[in-house]
Amino acid sequence: MDDAAEVAAEALRMHKQHATQVPVHIVTHGAGALVVRRAFQLLDWEGQNTRVVMLGPPNRGSRIARRAARSALWRATVGHGVVSELGVLGSRHFAECGDPPASASVLVIAGVSSGLAPWIPLPAGFTKGIGQHDGAVTVKEAGLRTPHSLLRVRASHATLPLSEPVIDATLAFLSAPSASDGL
Repeated sequence: MDDAAEVAAEALRMHKQHATQVPVHIVTHGAGALVVRRAFQLLDWEGQNTRVVMLGPPNRGSRIARRAARSALWRATVGHGVVSELGVLGSRHFAECGDPPASASVLVIAGVSSGLAPWIPLPAGFTKGIGQHDGAVTVKEAGLRTPHSLLRVRASHATLPLSEPVIDATLAFLSAPSASDGL
């Protein structure tokens, strides 16, 4: 994730040098939010006209990913992807990613579903006692420590980017005259 954050920070740096009046709109899905948060931390982005939409971000980690990373069945069937990487990170790592700058308007869209996708429900043990979730991240884990708007939608983690209500909310947030008007 650090390599991706370096690339994102460089792109933001170049934008800042060439067109500071042009607003920047960023849409992330899942761990992409951590990459963008880390990129903001790598440069002085305060005061820039920025709107960020985070779809199912593990901003505070993912209990489901931690449980999955410990499961031999998960590792055997799904392998070692982002879920496995997130599963081994401690809570300190998520805080150290940094926060979006205070000048950024942020919309967090959290899914509420029963599994990774409507056709792939998670075993009950993976989600017992964790609250509303999208199959990968709970609503609480999606939230940031800093001011942001939160929207819950009925969608799984995998289907968030394809969900019509998510697409409509994202477009409204990014195109509104002020970020609060888009909600």
